[in-house]
Amino acid sequence: MQELPLTSIPVILGQTASGKTSVGIDLAKILDGEIISIDSRKVYEGLPIGTATPNGTREGSRYVVDGVTHHLMSFLPPDQPYNAGDFAADAERLIQEIRARGKTPILVGGTGFYFKALEQGLPPLPKADLPFRKNLENQMKKEGVTPLQQELASVDPEAARVITEKDRHKIIRALEVFHSTGIPFSQWKHQKKRVSQNRYNVMGLQFAKDLLEKRIEERSQYMFESGMIEETATVLKKGFSPDCHALASFGYREAVAVIQGKMPRRDFLARLIKGTKAYAKRQQTWFRTQGRPAWFPCDSTSKSAEIALRMKAFCYTRPT
Repeated sequence: MQELPLTSIPVILGQTASGKTSVGIDLAKILDGEIISIDSRKVYEGLPIGTATPNGTREGSRYVVDGVTHHLMSFLPPDQPYNAGDFAADAERLIQEIRARGKTPILVGGTGFYFKALEQGLPPLPKADLPFRKNLENQMKKEGVTPLQQELASVDPEAARVITEKDRHKIIRALEVFHSTGIPFSQWKHQKKRVSQNRYNVMGLQFAKDLLEKRIEERSQYMFESGMIEETATVLKKGFSPDCHALASFGYREAVAVIQGKMPRRDFLARLIKGTKAYAKRQQTWFRTQGRPAWFPCDSTSKSAEIALRMKAFCYTRPT
């Protein structure tokens, strides 16, 4: 008997190095699905090593891995801004398109606040003012971040209290929003949100802490040996700024420091492992407190195809 289409969209969340990409591919094969990537770094092209983007081929706007279509993966230049609001709009559109083709949309990734933006909505922030943003970026390069942080404090003290000088892109975005609308960035959270009309079956991959950390160490070693520093150098040689969006995250920041002679190459791997473990800890906290998925325990013997079968059963026995 042919199974009925799922009424709720399967969502696979997982910490970095948890194997969610493989599980997603196997689930897509079982459900005749297409994957929408929930990953703030995999959107960028030219950086497959450091973003752990699976080997695939580009077919128009789609990225095909092992016969499974992936969306929102390896499609943007490194300097293109992309945020949670962009993801939510793109994912809503893709869900409808995938369903119209008679396929099952499956969301897979680890950027929790992107999924939250899709499921719970975001305030209707204005679109980017690219010329104004570029001016601020140039000012920051010349004068540092402090003057812009002080300017933000003068127009939006509430935002300045929670956005630290380390989050340079958010400082610029907050000033950009105020410039475009005259409304402080901190006040936009009170605007009405557009909540998704779709229903989601949220599932999570769960490893014991010591096992996940071992997987992180092994994958970080692989990234280092496969040329993460060299792929960063290639992006810089193409003329992209060391401060561009794709290189602003941990790992790439350290790679840039090595290339610029600010950090010894021998220190890179340890810094990458440390940063990745810290990120995994933040992911787990978010999943536990906000994502609240149905957990699927995993260990060193777990097979992605077996986990995918368990997830399929879960989606059909608990359809909402």
